[in-house]
Amino acid sequence: MADFKSMGKDSYFHVLDRIFAVPLTFMELCKICIMFKHTRFSFFIIYASAFAFAIFSFVTSCSNQSAKNMSGFIFWHNMWHMFPIFQSIISVFDIVIFPDQMIFMETKREHTSPPTLSTLILKKVSDSTKIE
Repeated sequence: MADFKSMGKDSYFHVLDRIFAVPLTFMELCKICIMFKHTRFSFFIIYASAFAFAIFSFVTSCSNQSAKNMSGFIFWHNMWHMFPIFQSIISVFDIVIFPDQMIFMETKREHTSPPTLSTLILKKVSDSTKIE
């Protein structure tokens, strides 16, 4: 709403847009920093580059808005909003095309439980018959 219906006007939507955009962008940056240790390096570079391009698009859209270049603002602001689509394509490509190279593989934990009473009794009976 802030980018389309209220464009060029004062609106509460602009305030809400900033309230949500700033922390979500920061959270995305934190996610990318955490990803470094847990993903393949090539995937990390592509993902981080997409995020850097999104930030570049946002900054360029802001400068076009300040310069009153409406077509430049629309183009670059739309590129900023394309990041979730780019992110989804990169993630699907990584998971579907290269599933065998995934770092996050489920580790099989051995299930060790204490022996039951019946198992202990059977073992004791079995051991006692072997001695005789």
